[in-house]
Amino acid sequence: MSEVQGFHIVAVPPNEWGHMRPMIAFLSRMLALDPSLTVVLIVAESAVERSQLELSTQLASEGIETADVRLKIVSVPITVFWPAEKYLPSLKKVYAQVIEDRQPDLALFESMIHPFYDFARSMAKKPLKIACWLPVALPSFSSIAPICYIRDDPQGYVNQVEELMKTEGTSYMEASNQASPASSAYLQHINGRRIRIPGFPEMSDYEGFPQEPPVLLPVAMVVDWLFGIRDADVLVTTTAQALERLGLEAFSHWLKDQPKAARILSVGPLTSQRTPEVVRKEKEQADATGLSSFLDRMVQEKGDKSVLYICFGSVLLPADPEMLYAVLRVLLELGVPYVMVMSDAAVASLPPDLALATKQSGLTFVCPWAPQQYTLAHPAIGWFLSHCGLNGTLESLCLGVPMICWPLFADQPVLSILVSQVYGCGYELTEVRRGFGLKYRASTGKTPTGEIEEVVKEAKEVFQKAFFDKDERAKIDTNVDRMANTLNAAWDKGGEAREDALALLDFMSRE
Repeated sequence: MSEVQGFHIVAVPPNEWGHMRPMIAFLSRMLALDPSLTVVLIVAESAVERSQLELSTQLASEGIETADVRLKIVSVPITVFWPAEKYLPSLKKVYAQVIEDRQPDLALFESMIHPFYDFARSMAKKPLKIACWLPVALPSFSSIAPICYIRDDPQGYVNQVEELMKTEGTSYMEASNQASPASSAYLQHINGRRIRIPGFPEMSDYEGFPQEPPVLLPVAMVVDWLFGIRDADVLVTTTAQALERLGLEAFSHWLKDQPKAARILSVGPLTSQRTPEVVRKEKEQADATGLSSFLDRMVQEKGDKSVLYICFGSVLLPADPEMLYAVLRVLLELGVPYVMVMSDAAVASLPPDLALATKQSGLTFVCPWAPQQYTLAHPAIGWFLSHCGLNGTLESLCLGVPMICWPLFADQPVLSILVSQVYGCGYELTEVRRGFGLKYRASTGKTPTGEIEEVVKEAKEVFQKAFFDKDERAKIDTNVDRMANTLNAAWDKGGEAREDALALLDFMSRE
């Protein structure tokens, strides 16, 4: 690789697949934009095989031969990039070996590995430009509580937490537990204040926590994330301008007042291009599990757009399983076929009556994993019931599939509001909330109850509209088609995402 004289990137994503997969997609697109570009991707040892498989798909999507050696995957002998004291020694050693071969023109680091920034800069033999990788709906997420209250003064937040730790005898790691006194430094910022995000209806700050009160990120992770944003030379987010245009503009103004005055580049959506080779690979995966034959059968028996696809990501399920069971029972009662991604352990925990009804219906397909874009692109799929992670949201909208939103935490609540309230591309299930999520919602003017009876009632109303009201579906389809056309043009020549990717190449060339 050292023989090539183009730009060189060293990239380090975290272990979360929802963060790593779009980075592999983005780097593959960068390779397509610049034939002289070379990349080293440093991943945890546990993620090597999956990363290589994804790289093969993404290179095929870009028309690049898999044998192309311009992107090399190197592993670190760890399981996850967390906590810092456990991953830093190994990462430093591997990084030092990688840059012996060639110094990078750009380091693309996930914001949460901010403790590694200083080491990378200290090892550079020329000024190192660090790009902060942000695979979230950044402008919206950073505007909800408590991030919006501590974003401008993360050091003040650190000091506050440290004082509490001295008083209570807790640690940064323990501060991720909501029962820990140290977590009050986080929770005290969530008190019902109204939040105004550009492009959104007015929200209550409680709306950022739809599930248990609340799902907390570790304090140390929040601190690293915020400092990673402030200490980068440029920010790269996987959100799409069509999705968060006003928020991106506001965030850009905020960045200008920060020490680095960094620019934010928006490179989403990063959905795979539906080339014959990509479709073939995904179909092979679907054929192996029986998914494709189920979907084909549903088209024959129920027609196009008759099936609901349900997926809450690779690691999450709703906090209250009884709410999920209630929704699944409604689907069976209405005769709505569904494909659901659910672990074997979760399937084994289904109530016996629900498990039996599911098996006997002939209308369900449950699997621990599904090729998501293949599934969404299949003519059988009519709707996507999702937690509204950024990747899934963009994949669904790009493929013209409306959404039924069940957000859990992080940027999912704001994405749900964008999908359901701002763009009219689907509905949100509001009665499935818990804890803080049962507080008054300024965006809807309603206070959820969280009672199972209300969950059932709302689910029936939503699924009746989604699958059996042709006029309502036509309205939704119009909105989804409009959004899909805009999103899918982002990587065309002159498109917004493509131009921002080219801007990153230009940034690397500056002295």
